[in-house]
Amino acid sequence: MMTSPASSVSPRPLPLQPDWRGSSILITGASGFIGSFLVERALSEGMEVWAAVRKGSPRTYLQDHRIHFIELDLSDDERLRDQLERHRQSHGPWQYVVHAAGPPAQADGYAHPALCLHQFAERDGGCARALGA
Repeated sequence: MMTSPASSVSPRPLPLQPDWRGSSILITGASGFIGSFLVERALSEGMEVWAAVRKGSPRTYLQDHRIHFIELDLSDDERLRDQLERHRQSHGPWQYVVHAAGPPAQADGYAHPALCLHQFAERDGGCARALGA
């Protein structure tokens, strides 16, 4: 029976999970419900975690001493670019970015979550700013 050249090479097993230890990650919306869980998970994976929060955002669920904080303004393109560039120059780039920030909390709230996201996307363009910067 003939074997092909490819069959004579032993395949390397693929890791079941990537090794993120030591990688840096920026998580926007880190003070929110979902963001705080993402921060915990990234820390448990051994990542260097940068929690992006709005000025004045509560940090109730972000008490771990390993968390680095950065205040970002997702509502202003130029300011956001400047903030990210200053971070890159001081600390280097992030290997990963998770954009979990939503619209800022309003005293009167939004009528429906889908409307909330639509209004945020249309009014503030937060996703486009985060990706474009």
